[in-house]
Amino acid sequence: MLSILQRQGWSRRPALVLALLLSALIVVFDAAAARASGSFGRGVNILSTDGMFRPGDGSSFSFATLGRLRGLGFDHVRINALPFEWVEPDGRLQERWIRTLRRVIDAALGADLKVVVDVHEFIACQREVKSCEAKLHAVWSALADSLSGYDDRVGFEILNEPGGAVDAIAWNRILARELATIRKHNPNRKVIIGPVGGELLPALARLKLPAGDRNILVDVHYYEPFQFTHQGAPWAHLTNAVGVDWGAIDDIARLRRDFATISIWSRAETREIYLGEFGVYEKAEAAPRFCYLNHVVREAEARGWSWSYWQLTSDFALMDERTGRWNDWIVAALMTPEIPGLCAPPVPGVSVATP
Repeated sequence: MLSILQRQGWSRRPALVLALLLSALIVVFDAAAARASGSFGRGVNILSTDGMFRPGDGSSFSFATLGRLRGLGFDHVRINALPFEWVEPDGRLQERWIRTLRRVIDAALGADLKVVVDVHEFIACQREVKSCEAKLHAVWSALADSLSGYDDRVGFEILNEPGGAVDAIAWNRILARELATIRKHNPNRKVIIGPVGGELLPALARLKLPAGDRNILVDVHYYEPFQFTHQGAPWAHLTNAVGVDWGAIDDIARLRRDFATISIWSRAETREIYLGEFGVYEKAEAAPRFCYLNHVVREAEARGWSWSYWQLTSDFALMDERTGRWNDWIVAALMTPEIPGLCAPPVPGVSVATP
């Protein structure tokens, strides 16, 4: 870890380096004692870019990683499933694809991890509504039945980040249909549903859920401020926009206001919140990146939310896919209590748990 910090230019900040090293030790020796509240606890997104589900592409994912995640203190994985390609013209989801998914679920449960099965086909669905609706129904008609034997450690997420061509009216219709499909075989399973528009805060008011179904978690994703979390990201057209800082009093105040607004909505609607994605692209400097991740997790846990970091490998990576080594300062940011003096002091008069 020290070499990582030195490469990031932190050797000029010995007190911070020491704090982070101590944090990493806490992670190693006390991870099992660290738990988040909420239905799923602490998690990480997996398999969004892996070739496991595509025969011939090859997979770099090792099932042993699941046990290592549990040892670090994680409670669940959010499987980013991409099944649309494997829906046959007659509407059947290929059994081979389902068997692969079951292998991952079984391995995660065997490692004492809970699972969220997330249909991650947001790109296809944001482009065209009818095709999305047909394939999504085919997928959940198959999975609701074939996965119904799992216990409540397995949750279903109907669709990641609905939006684009799928507006709020279309999404409320689609989610109602797929929720009914799931409930035929899974009357009490936890189902995760997010609002349109990237599952971001402003869209919560447009989400319509059946009042009588209380086994629904509402997914929100948080990447604010976007110019900080996605600095340097080519797909966000921010390749040259680097060097953005985070950690000032105003930054922390904004985070707390945003999460407070979500908490107010969740209490009014009596819905549990699931923070399904958050993270900072690796072009950001390490110190503000650490500060941001640590504060997001602490604020979420203070409000009783489960969370899932974006993501295990590839962009925003928690682990180096080539070597299997953890980015342990990110692990420390996610798994340790807030470190006094890490960045700006607390906002005067504002508690971490308010509201």
